[in-house]
Amino acid sequence: DTALVEHLRKLFSDARNVQVVGCDFRNFAVPKFPFKVVSSIPYGITSDIFKILMFESLENFLGGSIVLQLEPTQKLFSRKLYNPYTVFYHTFFDLKLVYEVGP
Repeated sequence: DTALVEHLRKLFSDARNVQVVGCDFRNFAVPKFPFKVVSSIPYGITSDIFKILMFESLENFLGGSIVLQLEPTQKLFSRKLYNPYTVFYHTFFDLKLVYEVGP
């Protein structure tokens, strides 16, 4: 959403500790320093993005606030563990369902 990116860049223009990046995260060079992510992730690439955050940047990824669509959220918070990745996510990170956004 280019309009949102521009709005956020203006809003945080004076913040030295905030960098607003608008790109396909799969092509983004993950920082080599501690960082957090605030994002709304498209359904089709949720798994790709989580794998990058968890495996390519485990030492530096401090967490964040990430909005997910219902389907991946249900898998993450299901009592049934769907695959080894969900086990990993729950082992190393404190995942919380904070709020359910309506349609």
